[in-house]
Amino acid sequence: MLSLFGLAVTLGLVSYNSRNDQLYDALVGRAAEIERSLHLSDGAFAHRPRPWLTIRLLGVAWQVEHRRSVATIYGASIALWLSLLLSAVIQLGWRAIEGTAATPPWLVVAAVALGISLAAYGLLAAPAANDGRHRKICERRRGGRLSWRPLSISQRRQTIASC
Repeated sequence: MLSLFGLAVTLGLVSYNSRNDQLYDALVGRAAEIERSLHLSDGAFAHRPRPWLTIRLLGVAWQVEHRRSVATIYGASIALWLSLLLSAVIQLGWRAIEGTAATPPWLVVAAVALGISLAAYGLLAAPAANDGRHRKICERRRGGRLSWRPLSISQRRQTIASC
């Protein structure tokens, strides 16, 4: 039960944080629009610096930015809670089917692998879903069609500011 509660709390925090990110992007975009309309050449919102620090480790480039770090923390938390939940379900099922309390270690490893895989899939699928919703918002704001392709997080922020 604890793992189910932890998963529910983490998913609640993810959605709360995502909504705050949406509001933040809208407010920054509006502030940038106001700065441009006032012809401010050095505004804090219209001329925001892009993420500039990249860490390379084992051939993988990791750009240091807020949303990627938050997604990593939430993804790891969701993977942990899912792994614990799936492991408990498998152990209960094993006891019911086999009548023994000793669950084979490979089943526990399979539960952990499945939990990690589901969390990773969720992290990879969420940005694609957000790009589709964002495109519709921009089309409505501009009253026309935009050419669209999958956007990175930083490109999404720039597009939001320009809509």
